[in-house]
Amino acid sequence: MAARVCPNCRELNSVGEARCYRCGRRLPGPLQESLTRAFGDVLGLETPMTRLVIALELIVFGLCIASDRRMPLGLGDAFRASTLIRFGALYGPLGETEPFRLLAAVFVHAGILHIGMNLLVFGQLGWELERELGSSRFLLTFLGTG
Repeated sequence: MAARVCPNCRELNSVGEARCYRCGRRLPGPLQESLTRAFGDVLGLETPMTRLVIALELIVFGLCIASDRRMPLGLGDAFRASTLIRFGALYGPLGETEPFRLLAAVFVHAGILHIGMNLLVFGQLGWELERELGSSRFLLTFLGTG
């Protein structure tokens, strides 16, 4: 093992140190370091919000598949309207009576072609936009324009 960097003050510490010599805070152990690294690999350190949005969209799509018990391909084939409404789609006056749908509808997709095209474009555009704007501004922009 080599020297370790303190996650708080970014100062270099020796391997055997339990606390940072500069700021005095406890250094993470091997388990915490490996979990942090795994979490960073999954969500991405540069673009965590883009990956989070993609994950939420895929989770909602998976729940729609489980609820409808089929995977529509698109081009006229879609989930049943009741399934889409159950997971937050906007329909008629529901946006006025249930305001949460204005946010939830961003994550609902009608079929595999719909989510595939959206994720293809969002993956490229979202990563570049998040790097440019920063995570917080990117998320606010995404939710506001959605």
